[in-house]
Amino acid sequence: MEAYDPYFDFDELEVEATEVFQEFYCNFLTGNIEFLEKVSGGVALALCKAEITAREKGNWEYKYEEVLDCSRAVFNAGQMDKVPSFTYIVDTQEIDCKMCTDKDEVYSGGDDHIIKNSWRITISRHEDPDIETTGHYWEVTEIAKVGELK
Repeated sequence: MEAYDPYFDFDELEVEATEVFQEFYCNFLTGNIEFLEKVSGGVALALCKAEITAREKGNWEYKYEEVLDCSRAVFNAGQMDKVPSFTYIVDTQEIDCKMCTDKDEVYSGGDDHIIKNSWRITISRHEDPDIETTGHYWEVTEIAKVGELK
């Protein structure tokens, strides 16, 4: 990583990975595909687009666009391909309330339905980062829900 950034600090990356994930996930909850296209790619972006399309077809959206809690990212693995990538585990706690978009009704969940999710994310250096908009040069390339507690 030092070849890309001579000031790279692995410990700081854990903090930054947490911020990158939380920003990515909250924009996913809102359905902000324009922003997601700037900060994600590959499998992660494909999954986001598919989920957002499914929401639109199902006429529902998330009521809450912020998580209640987001744990610090915990390093899980690293890989050296064309560019280094880093995999982390992040836990979120959120209110799971989906609302109908065509009427003021709960689609599923509710205001008192709190869930805890564990996520595995992989980030790598973005080939063409929009640092002015995003504030970082990372790209979420993979995401998977690895646990859920209702």
